[in-house]
Amino acid sequence: MQAWEEKTEETWKSWPTSAFLCGSGTLAAIWTWWTVPAPGVSIAILGLVAAVMSLRGEMRPLEKAAWMLIISGLLVSEIQSIRTDRRQADEQAKSDRQIQDEAFRKVLRKEDDQLQRTLQGFEMVRRMAKTSIENQTGGDSYAYVTPQIGVSPTPLTIYNYGTNTLTGVLVEILPPTQGLENYINAVLNPVEIEVGTLHPGTSGTAGPRVLKGYLIDPHQITATAQYQVRIYSQNFTVTQVLFFKPGVHHLLYKTLVTKQYVKSKVGNTVYYGYKTLFQNDWSKDD
Repeated sequence: MQAWEEKTEETWKSWPTSAFLCGSGTLAAIWTWWTVPAPGVSIAILGLVAAVMSLRGEMRPLEKAAWMLIISGLLVSEIQSIRTDRRQADEQAKSDRQIQDEAFRKVLRKEDDQLQRTLQGFEMVRRMAKTSIENQTGGDSYAYVTPQIGVSPTPLTIYNYGTNTLTGVLVEILPPTQGLENYINAVLNPVEIEVGTLHPGTSGTAGPRVLKGYLIDPHQITATAQYQVRIYSQNFTVTQVLFFKPGVHHLLYKTLVTKQYVKSKVGNTVYYGYKTLFQNDWSKDD
């Protein structure tokens, strides 16, 4: 029995066995260098090498140097494995952040698109409401009368200068008067012509309308004459002054069209201003 044990120990410590074990360790070290396994695998291989070395007992200097090289290689491989694992973890974390950021950006874009659609809906509703209000109030549309020069007697036409319909249009005309009494009577009893609704546009029912029942006789104007006109509608009152004077071929005219607006308020006192809507010079005598 003792002889067998001595033979076994001699075989275990022989050069072939030492070469086989060192070769196996070298292959293990090369494999870890080449494949860069998980950190735990390199540690396990390193532990196995350490266990084999402890079983070898007393080793020759060359064998000891070989085992030290193998252990050093495994240690370097373990460090490389740890670094690779950390780099992969960092790359994975970066990739996860990018995915999360992209998902967050998609959510923000979706919410932004929804907000834009909501704002567009509000804007459409606002425009529709504004259009509806302007159609009801007349907006900034206004009308004034224009004499049809060259026709005797001369008719007056009225036209809607704007984009919104005017309703309840009423025209008051104060013809030229002489003397205070005649002027007071004209102010108290002006000529009233109901026009009704004036649509914006240039043709059909939206074109110029003739003020029926009121004509100006050119032969009765021998000097400059002034007609005062007030045009009432649902939005505001237009004040117009028509000037006539005789020409060589026909009547000449010019006009000034204004509207009254609230300029300021001080306490219970309201101060009004006048805005010029249209003004022209004397028409041509041709």
